[in-house]
Order: sequence, then C-alpha cells, then structure tokens
Amino acid sequence: MREDTSGGRGKDVGLFEKRQIIGMHQAEETSKEMRERLKLG
Repeated sequence: MREDTSGGRGKDVGLFEKRQIIGMHQAEETSKEMRERLKLG
C-alpha cells in the first residue's frame, strides 16, 4: 500500500516538474521573439 501511494506521488511530482520545465522553455522562446521584434522594429 505504501509503495503504491509513494509511486503515485512521484508521478504527480514528475508531471509538475515537467510542466515547470515546459513553462520555462516557453518563457525563453517568448523572450527571444520579443528581442527579434525589437530588432526588426
């Protein structure tokens, strides 16, 4: 029983971390786009 609950928690944490990483990547992409727009403008 304990193993199952800990495994579930691990999966939840993994998904949360993945979402954070994806968000960071998206933020970097948006910042790059903003810089490009400023250069073109």
